[in-house]
Amino acid sequence: MEKIDVCCFPHGGRCEASQFLPPLHDGHAPIGLHLAFQDALEFCDEWVADADEPRIQVDGRHLMISSIFCRMIDCTDLLPRRTLDALFAILRPADSVPLEGGRSTFADGARLMLALCYERGAVAAI
Repeated sequence: MEKIDVCCFPHGGRCEASQFLPPLHDGHAPIGLHLAFQDALEFCDEWVADADEPRIQVDGRHLMISSIFCRMIDCTDLLPRRTLDALFAILRPADSVPLEGGRSTFADGARLMLALCYERGAVAAI
């Protein structure tokens, strides 16, 4: 799986993150984005083949999980152990190597999860 460095949608769609999610402040996300990231991981883990990308409710809006990962792509906050464990459970062992070492950030996890969303979305579109 290829790591994503910028938030863009290959299908040409707009990322909802910039419209509806709060911005980062000097690389730090508000706690609401941390919680949304965790929720997005749970929905991604339950995402079945051939289904549309899951959406989660954030501040009263239903957003695609990729939008959450997109917003966190520059977040320098360290991943809590619980979130890191959830990532390890979702990603293939070879894909989770960048998260090993104990100093992983939300940006590291977001890039990997965004790549996974693209991969699954491309499969669902076939």
